[in-house]
Amino acid sequence: MNWQTPLAELPRMTPARIRHLQEAGFLTVHDLLRHYPRRHEDRRKFPAFPSTAGPDPVCLRGTVIQTKTSYFGRRCQFTLTLAEPPGNEDAATVRCRWFNLRYLTKVLKAGQDIVIHGRARPLKKGGLVFDHPDFEVLEADTPDSGLIHLNRIAPVYPSVGPFSGRVLRRMIFEVLAELPPHGLPALLPDAGDTGCNSARALHEIHFPDSWETLENARTHLAREELFEMQCVLARQRNRHASGAAPLIARRSDLLAGLLKSLPYELTGAQKRVLTQIFDDLHAGKPMNRLIHGDVGSGKTIVAA
Repeated sequence: MNWQTPLAELPRMTPARIRHLQEAGFLTVHDLLRHYPRRHEDRRKFPAFPSTAGPDPVCLRGTVIQTKTSYFGRRCQFTLTLAEPPGNEDAATVRCRWFNLRYLTKVLKAGQDIVIHGRARPLKKGGLVFDHPDFEVLEADTPDSGLIHLNRIAPVYPSVGPFSGRVLRRMIFEVLAELPPHGLPALLPDAGDTGCNSARALHEIHFPDSWETLENARTHLAREELFEMQCVLARQRNRHASGAAPLIARRSDLLAGLLKSLPYELTGAQKRVLTQIFDDLHAGKPMNRLIHGDVGSGKTIVAA
């Protein structure tokens, strides 16, 4: 496997999965690994359930002990009660609410272990509620659940077609595990201040070892993107400069008549710029020039 390996050649890729990925614009390993997380959640150790509302979102793990669906005409409200593990009666609880998302009644059930991410706010009758938190159902029977989804700084991805963030996390984890370091192109040399190279940065942006290595990976990849953009612009400039253009005479009766009709004489700076423009027009290649100056400096007549 390398950077440009088509996704269709990867193991565990069913025809349906390949079709959905292609429809989303993911054709190669490069396309998939450039689908960066929108955020990361620290799932190494979950905090205790909060007793008061705070301004910052939190990531909590608990057990669903109760669900309820209420209908108000065509609208509905799905509510669940989440308890701290192991889910006994003495455990602290919080409520989560979603509005007009009927499919949740089939997804979230009592007895499930889930992770939520959101901002708590107080209820008038006491307690806390999370409105429309992000959630993920934990599958206890999955052998590598702790390796990929828990006990790490876990990436959270934007959904792609029918693929949830959990499915994408597993997919990208498996691709990175099989991709050798030499399969990644290095646009920049190793950065001494971040300690990153291209291969390491790509691993860390998805599955970082720490918040510090995540920030170093972001810095390295941002520099690579800027460098790549500069290379593209340089190629465009070189291609533009290597083109041919018709020769335009330095002087003409039309220009002489225009200058003679003016009620004033051009300044030295205007004449200098005109000379440079005519040099460009007579060089036999496309001109690429920007005229700039203060208001009232005479740019318009030079351009004319």
